[in-house]
Amino acid sequence: MADSSVQLSLDIDPALLIDIEKHAVSLATEAGTLLLDYFQRKLQVEFKSKGQRDPVTEADKKAEEVIIAGIQRRFPQHGILSEETPETQAPDSDFLWVVDPLDGTTNFINRYPFFGVSLGVLYKGIPVVGAMFTSASLATDGQLLHARRGGGAFAGDVPIRVYDEKEPSARALLAMPAFAWRQFHWRRDLRRTQGNVRITGSIVCELALVASGVLQYAAFVGPRIWDVAAGIIIVREAGGEVLVHGRNRRWGPLRSFLEPATGLPPDGDLRKWRGWLLTGNSTVVTQTGTGLRPRRRPWRWLRQRLTRQTG
Repeated sequence: MADSSVQLSLDIDPALLIDIEKHAVSLATEAGTLLLDYFQRKLQVEFKSKGQRDPVTEADKKAEEVIIAGIQRRFPQHGILSEETPETQAPDSDFLWVVDPLDGTTNFINRYPFFGVSLGVLYKGIPVVGAMFTSASLATDGQLLHARRGGGAFAGDVPIRVYDEKEPSARALLAMPAFAWRQFHWRRDLRRTQGNVRITGSIVCELALVASGVLQYAAFVGPRIWDVAAGIIIVREAGGEVLVHGRNRRWGPLRSFLEPATGLPPDGDLRKWRGWLLTGNSTVVTQTGTGLRPRRRPWRWLRQRLTRQTG
């Protein structure tokens, strides 16, 4: 279950949350199955920015069409924020579906089998439902992780839990961006116990591995809201924690995407949200956060990096 420290009072009908979760699971499964079919094909690749950056394929677009049509059919009054659609639909709705139809596009087009679908549902900015389809599993047809606020986290019908040790371990695994060593200050003792780093190239896959207890923790530098909206509630309901590094230079629980100074830009546009996150076992990420902090000018570097990143 989610940590009590991040529980905010919400007046939501529990039956409605169950209905939303079931529908999110259905749509993520449908979109994930479509992606697996496209994964076997030769793809036409387009680019959303200059210099052949930010690739997008027909698979991204078709998966998004399936998801958006499904949301509009069942919950026409809900808002939708999707990576591949530039305009947010009904942005003032209390419920907002945050959609990444294909996380790990660069992996996908290069046949590197780490990619996923992410459907997160926010209520007034607070994550309340999540469903993620990932290719990174022993099952040939992928894996579906899902959760709703107060309902626990599951892989299919099987409950999942985060890494269960109380301290960071040098023997365990963690995920970090490939460039993280240049962007974080690491306390010396943390370097000795930080563990073995793994990089998948897919935030959705890494969040799934955190929620499933495979990774003791994962750090993310500047993900978009659609990368993490679903994973945050799934990790929390799996017994974990999600910390965000605020402009006060401290790590603290990410309760809402609408909280100031935690990634939300001054104009309040959620499409521009960017944060620095630590996710995993609550005690592990808390201890790790005491010895890990972004370097003095990370935001300037991040803006430069994000103009070059792909998929």
